[in-house]
Amino acid sequence: MGSLVVLVLASQSALRLSYSIASFFRVTNFSRAFVIAAFVVSLPELFVGISSAVGGAPMLSLGNVLGSNVIDLSLVAGIAVIVSKHFNAKSRALKVDSIVMAVLVLLPVVLALAGGGLSRLDGFILVLSFFAYIHVLWVERKDYHKVLRLKISAGRAVAYTALMFLCIAVMFCASLLVVFFGEAVASFSAPLFVIGLVLVSLGTSIPEFSFTISSLVAGNGELSLGEIAGAVAINSSLVLGIVALIFPFAVSFASIVLPVVFLVLSLLLFVFFVECCSAGVRAGAVLVLVYIVFLVSQIYRPF
Repeated sequence: MGSLVVLVLASQSALRLSYSIASFFRVTNFSRAFVIAAFVVSLPELFVGISSAVGGAPMLSLGNVLGSNVIDLSLVAGIAVIVSKHFNAKSRALKVDSIVMAVLVLLPVVLALAGGGLSRLDGFILVLSFFAYIHVLWVERKDYHKVLRLKISAGRAVAYTALMFLCIAVMFCASLLVVFFGEAVASFSAPLFVIGLVLVSLGTSIPEFSFTISSLVAGNGELSLGEIAGAVAINSSLVLGIVALIFPFAVSFASIVLPVVFLVLSLLLFVFFVECCSAGVRAGAVLVLVYIVFLVSQIYRPF
């Protein structure tokens, strides 16, 4: 568990440092939330994925990605809506992002169910879809022109960059220990898939929650949901794609059907609220309730 805590703390530090570095380069709020923050908060899932694939345990990564996506789309998004009390999605970029994100979330599910798992060809398709997603974001960036205003000197920017890479290195080392911990627990109790789905995903989703709350406090509700959509898209495309390229794996329909049902339900509710432009406290409560039911169903599932 200590390795998971280190992984979370390092990712949060990297996220804060990335904001300072982005300010030095005067990037827009759009690039910070939809691209930079979304990528940084996905690093724990990426490193756990690489470590588990290299270690021959890709199901831990699959469970982590599915669990993290459910958490982001239900619990994190729900709390964001509740905290903001009334959310209005006016940006075309956010609406387009949510639709593209939905396609990317469903793509690995379709590939896995169609082929009985994810092959290297599937991995290549998923990684390619990630770059297509980045292209879409680049096209839609015109909705946001506001530039970050935090003043950072060149020397401090260099120092922050070095510290960020140090945090990333710590994250990678911690991810190796997380995989080792998961395998140790799996030898005594639950399967690796369930450990990633329930336990590891809670830890790796904390950076998304942290960024979402800080964005809401700063009055950037749309950017917080944009970061959630971006993180989910990256998890579903880049992370699973790299895992499949390193270690192709078979998937049992019976083992993933219930998590996939909750993933699709969370996805539909998230996209519906974004596309309908408005969501209140009740909508947020519904999203949180979806995660609670999901968590209970996984804790009491027979192994």
